[in-house]
Amino acid sequence: MVWARRIVIGGLSGAVSLVVGAMVLVGLMDLIEPQTQHAWSDLAREIDFERLFSQITVESVGRRHGQIVRPSSRLAGSEGDRQVSAAVEEQMRRLGLRTLVQRFPVTVPVTKWCDLEHEEGGKIADVQLLPFWPNLVRTCTTGPDGIVAEVVDAGTGSLEDLAGIDVKGKIVLVTMTRGPTWLPAAKLGASAILFRESDDPAHYAQKVLRFPAHMPRFLARGDADRLVGRRVRIRARVDWESRESRNVFGVIEAPGSSASALVLLGHMDAWSVVPDLAPGYYEACSATALMEIARVLADQRDGLGRTVIFAALSGRCLASEGSRRLLDTLGGEGRQAGNIAFLERLSNQAEQRWQAIGGAVAAF
Repeated sequence: MVWARRIVIGGLSGAVSLVVGAMVLVGLMDLIEPQTQHAWSDLAREIDFERLFSQITVESVGRRHGQIVRPSSRLAGSEGDRQVSAAVEEQMRRLGLRTLVQRFPVTVPVTKWCDLEHEEGGKIADVQLLPFWPNLVRTCTTGPDGIVAEVVDAGTGSLEDLAGIDVKGKIVLVTMTRGPTWLPAAKLGASAILFRESDDPAHYAQKVLRFPAHMPRFLARGDADRLVGRRVRIRARVDWESRESRNVFGVIEAPGSSASALVLLGHMDAWSVVPDLAPGYYEACSATALMEIARVLADQRDGLGRTVIFAALSGRCLASEGSRRLLDTLGGEGRQAGNIAFLERLSNQAEQRWQAIGGAVAAF
């Protein structure tokens, strides 16, 4: 997908990205390489910026943002990610943009099931458990029979709150605070950690360990306090899976010849320490800005002096996978063939290693 010989990339993120995106359009001349001089009319021609700005309103931004954050999770490769990607693709086509899709794999934790039951059987309906992000590679999967234990209230999980409380072999219910205050409960032998919900995003930090510790952790939604003193069973299975994610590109061709293109980037996916609960309100700002600019600029395409490419990317929260796929595809000027050959070599090496692993497993 190489549309032009020279590509200028403008990233959009954050709550101010609408303004930034508009400023990128206004300041096209500043984005040209220093040694290249163009008249203003060659860059924007007849764009009516006052009309463009007036068409982006609080109401239109709110509607767009609400559509993007509707899925409970937009983790790359999730159903929510696919829904938003499909909606963005449909919107680009409706605007008359030439639309292209780039597919690529991502590896993510997928919850197969996560059940909370009475010890004697039967689900506990008014409390929902959601697994936390894996400890490095160790997911929050329990054994086949689940974890059966008494639930004890350990306050914040700190040593002070644990004074006089035996947590060994117990399911520990803790109140989230900033930082790893829950770790003493884990170190003293808890079989699982249940976190009460918190409205403070900062409380969710440092709830993941950077080594593969077998310490199942779950967000308890609902009336978790009613579990205290009762014996319950937790059954959970979370598997690492390769899922498809997508970059969606919409192209507005300049009326005349265009030796360069302006690329505007926005990200569709989100990440959370609780993978099944990742609506990504902040992350959705960049995709909202991207689609709002595409909407209003499509009405003035005849006034463009250069091609504009709207890149709605996924995988930002997984090592910027979508951005890297875009850059691998574009490559540098005159280096596309070399980049493709390099990627083919990597693919062949990976295939050879996979076959070797398969042969070793079969021989074992």
